[in-house]
Amino acid sequence: MNQKKSIAIGFDLGIASVGWAIINSETNEILNWGSRIFKEREKGAAERRSFRTARRTIRRRQYKSEKLLKLILRSKNIFDFKNIDEITNSFLKSSSQNSNILDLKIKALNEKIEPKDLAWILHDYLENRGYFYELDDNREKLKYYNGDKFPTQVLSEFFKKNNFFKSSKYNFSNQQWTVEIKKLFEVQNIDEEFQKSFLRLFNYIRDFAKGPGSLHSASEYGIWKFDKEQNKIVQQYDNIWDKTIGKCIIFPNELRASLNFVSYEFFNLLNELSNLRSDFDPEWRLKKEDRDNLLNGLLSGEYKNITVNKIEKIIKKDLEIDEDGFKGREIIKKKDDIKKKLKDKTKNTNILIKEITNHSEKYKDFKVENFVDHSEHLEALDSICSVLQKYKEKKDRFIEEINKINVSDETNVLDYFGIINKKDDFINNLLNNKDLTFKKTGSYSAKATRMFVSKMFKTQENSEYLQYNDKEINDIIKQNANKKSLTKYLNPFIFKDEILPPSVKQTFEQAIAVLNKIIKKYSKDYEISGIFIEIPREKNDEKAKNKHANKTVKSGLDEIYEVMNKKYGLESLNISKEDLYDKPAPLLKKLKLYCQQDGVDLYALKKIDIADLINNSSKYHFEHIIPKAYLPDNSLSNLLLTTQSENSKKSNLCAAAYMKSKGAGDYEAYVQQIEKLFNPKRVVNDEASKIFGLDKKTVLKKKKLLYQEKIDPHQKEEFLSRQLNDTRYSTKLFLEVVKEHFRDNPNFSYEQATKIFTLNGHHTAFIREKILPNNKDRADNSHHAIDAAIIGIMANKNRHALSSLTIQEGLRQSKYEQIEDGAIINKQTGEILKNSDYDSKKFELVENISGLVKEKIENAQDRVEIKFSRKATNYTNLPLFDDTLYGLRQNDDGTYDKVEKINLVNPKSITNLEKYFANPNPNDGKYLVLMYQSHKSEFEKLRAIFNKPEFNKNQNQNPFQAYMEWLVSEKYIDEEEKENAIGANKLIYFDPVTNKKTLFKDLRVVTEKNVNKDFVFVNKKQGEKSFQTGKKQLFALVYENKEGQLSSIPINFLLKKFGSKLDHNFYSLDESNYDQENLKKYKDNLGIEHHSKPIIAIKISAIVKLKVDKKIRLVSKDDERKRITELIPIRADDDHYFYISGISKKKDEDTKFTVKSFELKGLEYSGRTNPFLNYFQFVSLDELGTEYESNEQRKLEEYFLNRNKKVD
Repeated sequence: MNQKKSIAIGFDLGIASVGWAIINSETNEILNWGSRIFKEREKGAAERRSFRTARRTIRRRQYKSEKLLKLILRSKNIFDFKNIDEITNSFLKSSSQNSNILDLKIKALNEKIEPKDLAWILHDYLENRGYFYELDDNREKLKYYNGDKFPTQVLSEFFKKNNFFKSSKYNFSNQQWTVEIKKLFEVQNIDEEFQKSFLRLFNYIRDFAKGPGSLHSASEYGIWKFDKEQNKIVQQYDNIWDKTIGKCIIFPNELRASLNFVSYEFFNLLNELSNLRSDFDPEWRLKKEDRDNLLNGLLSGEYKNITVNKIEKIIKKDLEIDEDGFKGREIIKKKDDIKKKLKDKTKNTNILIKEITNHSEKYKDFKVENFVDHSEHLEALDSICSVLQKYKEKKDRFIEEINKINVSDETNVLDYFGIINKKDDFINNLLNNKDLTFKKTGSYSAKATRMFVSKMFKTQENSEYLQYNDKEINDIIKQNANKKSLTKYLNPFIFKDEILPPSVKQTFEQAIAVLNKIIKKYSKDYEISGIFIEIPREKNDEKAKNKHANKTVKSGLDEIYEVMNKKYGLESLNISKEDLYDKPAPLLKKLKLYCQQDGVDLYALKKIDIADLINNSSKYHFEHIIPKAYLPDNSLSNLLLTTQSENSKKSNLCAAAYMKSKGAGDYEAYVQQIEKLFNPKRVVNDEASKIFGLDKKTVLKKKKLLYQEKIDPHQKEEFLSRQLNDTRYSTKLFLEVVKEHFRDNPNFSYEQATKIFTLNGHHTAFIREKILPNNKDRADNSHHAIDAAIIGIMANKNRHALSSLTIQEGLRQSKYEQIEDGAIINKQTGEILKNSDYDSKKFELVENISGLVKEKIENAQDRVEIKFSRKATNYTNLPLFDDTLYGLRQNDDGTYDKVEKINLVNPKSITNLEKYFANPNPNDGKYLVLMYQSHKSEFEKLRAIFNKPEFNKNQNQNPFQAYMEWLVSEKYIDEEEKENAIGANKLIYFDPVTNKKTLFKDLRVVTEKNVNKDFVFVNKKQGEKSFQTGKKQLFALVYENKEGQLSSIPINFLLKKFGSKLDHNFYSLDESNYDQENLKKYKDNLGIEHHSKPIIAIKISAIVKLKVDKKIRLVSKDDERKRITELIPIRADDDHYFYISGISKKKDEDTKFTVKSFELKGLEYSGRTNPFLNYFQFVSLDELGTEYESNEQRKLEEYFLNRNKKVD
């Protein structure tokens, strides 16, 4: 039997790509390589969740409404209705008789009203039950929260002053509404039984921990599931948190624990301490005795963190070396990383132990030996964490659950720790401690971490060592491994039900799919010696960026108060430190911005009242200097504190552009404030500056953003490192699953186990720059394959070769070249420097590896073609149409017009208003302002304001907003009225003759005539007076038209029968699956016989290639980012692959298909059905880019063959 050759596999995982390369392990030659491309998952989970929540709210309101109707019908002693229809008709009558329900509610709170009107009021109360969350949950206190007025009274006063009601102005709790309803019942003399029944309905809220659904109605998002075997709904989880948490990698039936559980904090800290090494002596390790002394210092509260200084002292003592003896080498390896990793490592543990010792009658201190002698300590502490994690916001539920927890001998957990007489204080302190958090989940269960920690306390080894050398742990791992089916291929959908970012799941699934295909194709003739994966550079990790950006927000409240009190005299304003304790996080951030701005609103150029900010903080908003849509940076560097009105007026302008639009005077004052507040030369390096984010670096960044007038299209790309963060997550999952799959798997029982590990991204980037300078063209997807080859060759040659090469050293090596005698020369300046022996060896090693990689890649480029493939996506669940609702106006001749609303105060574009007021009724009929026809005098009033010179001084300012500011200056309205109007998108018009105010909101404009109702979604619920457009095409059916040419009918919501039982094939050619009436309309529109049948279905994302040579349009950008369009000749035998990216149809035209290259970004073609199918042919590709015959192409060839036979 011939011995198999071996291969190594390199992977480069991206947010929308998987680069792969197969390397000969012996020769480092590239055997095959390619790029697997896929569409980045939509980041619309939050939006979909909001729509789902809205649908549930509607269903629940309907359900509650039905319950109320039945309750009213039963209560004949109060209402005396005969049936449900009589009740609903009564509601309509009450509504028509009372134009403002607020007036009726006010009346009902003071005197008796008719029972039928009372029923209508109760129905209205049930429609808006108020919020149920607690205000100390990081939410700002809302106006009138203390309940000094009933909600209806507050809303009525607002309405009387403003003549409109804006629901977002005030938010009221369910509790506040309940108080009002009880008063209503008291005045109306309603019996107690009805009161209880109604309030039970009004106050009901499902237990959040149970999620949606019930025993009678399962939901995939809740804890209930339909069991097919039992044929009934069963409870699958105790709460929704259990559903979202994955399973432990040691105990597969146990849920993973939070990283902030006590046992997990100890687990991570003990591992870090065990892994400490010194650059001076590689053999040095932290002794158990020294480690326990450090831990005891933490447990006793002597210090919060184990610092590198403490560890360095131990190393110096152990090695008996003075300062001079280290000769520039690091005492602790990777000192900066260790410093970060040790910080707050046992934060929750410290808090819990401190509270226990403060309230216990049994334990006054803890030491390591306590945990060694009493292993149940960890279990007891973890159990407290478990209840805190779930019920920290609900005191009653927390007490209920904590009382159920017993330790070892059936002793309650609090009694176990001797907390008997001070239980209430202990519980209150835990629940109110904002530093106790449980945000992240690890890979192990609490049961696993306790098992590891109990053994790690007794030794100095880390968990990795114990996993392979401790018999008990090793036996458990093997036992669980035997339970799993050791298949040859990996399951790509192992995380299908896990709560993970969609982009992470997709990258993982595609990477597994590629690996499975490699195993299938190569494992018969080759052994897999190694699988090497690039992990993205740490410096681009969003987590690190966000941590740096937000570090100033985490300063202590006490420090903030002290500094602000000295500067602004808070005590003299009767504002104490305690007054801030119940304030949520947003206010603290606003106070920091207030101090940065020295109390000045940079947009209004007025002082902000500090007392008003603290007591009415909801009036003030965070405002992004560069709009969030273009720079999603929420750090203090990109934020200003301002009012709701200024926030609304600034819209999507940069701060500088907005202030320029206000006029030269305002802009000059704005600049003066910037120079005064954010001058780097005036930065003082003190504690106050750190607390409020006024260090030199932040000030420089903020000043730069404050002066920026135009949107920089690259800012968002540079800031958005989330993609790299998701890539790191995908890489970690991929690594763990692949390691687990190959471990003890008989399908890969090689003499040498497969090596599986990651390489740092900056090493790959460094080698790429050395061998292919300026060659990572992001438009060319071949770079994914090249990166994978670099990873594979580099790791296969020498895994540890570049492990000690830092980013700084990499930059240095790219600048210099090594010459004779170890000297180095600067490539640009010619400067010659002496290099140490240590650095010379690094230079030599890097040169050897980069030379090898370059040689193998150049060899492969000549003989091994880079393969491309793309994941085909079936679009079966697209939005049916756009969200925008347009008016539909029928004309006397039976035609229809499209009517749009243009808001006067906040239009999408000022130019829209300009053209409508310039010519509201043009002869060419492009648009028609309906107000000009129906209320011409009112329109002329608006036109006079819009065109008045004093309201048009600033080119970018809306004249109507300038007009309302003038009304304020003339005392016709006050500032609050103006802000309320702008917030509600309304214009206040004041007539000085009649002394009356009129509200205007939108102009209704005809923007399109002769709308074809057959091809839009008409809203029948609104009497066919509105419609929606923007139909998403799911796929297209190809037909032969009357002229013998090919035409296509795009399939959308007008045609597709969803949930059809006639044919389970979504892309069916069976016309009975489609709406017959609309199908005929499309056939008539395209000149297709009614009896004609579809030939093929063309899907979005289908893969095609040219069957004739053709020039294809390439759109790219030059060095100055200017758009360049050119025609690129593509040969049919180049096998250049495209995918269908879009299907569209215009009125009275054939369907158009757009195809894009997935090898070269910007290369695309658009054409109608017949030319498109003449130029392109359909193909199928597997994950490694191997081409196969496509079913669509085979059907198409059969059609052409049969058609030609008929002609002959």
